[in-house]
Amino acid sequence: MAEQVNPRPVGQDVDTGAANRISWYILAWVFVIGSVFGVVLETIWYFIIYHGFYNRQGLLYGPFSPIYGVGAVLVTLCLYKVRDSNKLVTFFVSAVLGGAFEYFCSYMQEVVFGTYSWNYAHQKYSIGGRTSLWFALGWGVLGTVYIRYAYPWICRTLRRLPLRGGRLAIQILIWMMAADAVLSIMAVKRQSERRDGIERTDIFSVYLDEKYPDDLLESIFTKVKVVEEEKPPKPEEIDQYMPPKHPPAPEPGKKH
Repeated sequence: MAEQVNPRPVGQDVDTGAANRISWYILAWVFVIGSVFGVVLETIWYFIIYHGFYNRQGLLYGPFSPIYGVGAVLVTLCLYKVRDSNKLVTFFVSAVLGGAFEYFCSYMQEVVFGTYSWNYAHQKYSIGGRTSLWFALGWGVLGTVYIRYAYPWICRTLRRLPLRGGRLAIQILIWMMAADAVLSIMAVKRQSERRDGIERTDIFSVYLDEKYPDDLLESIFTKVKVVEEEKPPKPEEIDQYMPPKHPPAPEPGKKH
């Protein structure tokens, strides 16, 4: 009788078949899928809350939000070994990890670019305005659902793809996103310099000034606000996710 070959466990390495390993191939696809999912998630969130479609991409080109991609990779690495543990364990680890990562990203954005994309100072259980208990709980739920259901589905799907074709596709996507990310960072950094009154005459800076002016960047990165110009919202003020409104109409008989 021929020896029966057991199928590979869902979570094991796609490249080598070694159990309890995660290859670069899996993590690269997780990063790309997570980056796209982040844009879809925020677009749906805005549509439900504000009844309209708003641009939620995190790069100049393409439906990608790398912060979600990095978060997905981080969750995968930290929760892979405990994915079959009690759900409360995965929920707690996901909540702490998500809250800490959100705080770190907010801090780094402020230090590097002098801007912020979210501020939870108006929430009751805010942590420095950079994250909050409520969003940490949301990350806990999202991380638990991901590592228990979405991640196994990703692995099953990758196993159905031809390995050579899958490798070629993910390499092209990663290189495209890397170039997009570098260009996006440089364009936003140049925008920060313009805001500070720094003039540059080199060819590339002039190209960035002409190709990516402030109005274009503001239409792409709709939630980015300047730290010096924007004060954290007060509890009685509207949610920071609300899109900009038109200025109120002047009162009758009142001069402006």
